[in-house]
Parts: sequence; structure tokens; C-alpha cells
Amino acid sequence: MTDDDNYVKVHLAVQKLVLKLVDDNIDPMVIASVLQVSASTLYRSLLTDEEYESFMAGVLKESVKQTKKKTFH
Repeated sequence: MTDDDNYVKVHLAVQKLVLKLVDDNIDPMVIASVLQVSASTLYRSLLTDEEYESFMAGVLKESVKQTKKKTFH
């Protein structure tokens, strides 16, 4: 399997689980926070201190940028 195949496989599995949890009336904010903590913990275990700090700074920068964008409906 290629990395792209694995990405799609994992993405679909996680989405299926998230949808099931939402259907089971689990608060989506709880689901999102658990996913975020799990992702951060995994990144922390795989990256050096410098890589992790750089990665998290980039995440924060993009988050701030996204919240400042105006949405037109």
C-alpha cells in the first residue's frame, strides 16, 4: 500500500468513527479535543523538540489566520 492509500484508509476509518460517536450523541467538541490531544501526543513522540515546536507554531499561526478570515454566505 502507498502512503496515499494508507492516508485514505485511515481518514475513512476516523471519519466513520467520528460519525458514529456523533450519532451516539457524544459532544463533537469532546470528540475534537480527544482527536487533537491524540494527534499532538503522536507528533510529540515522533518529532524532535525543535520539529515539534516548529510544527505547533505553524498550527497556531494557521489557526489564527483562519479565524481572521471573513466568511461570506
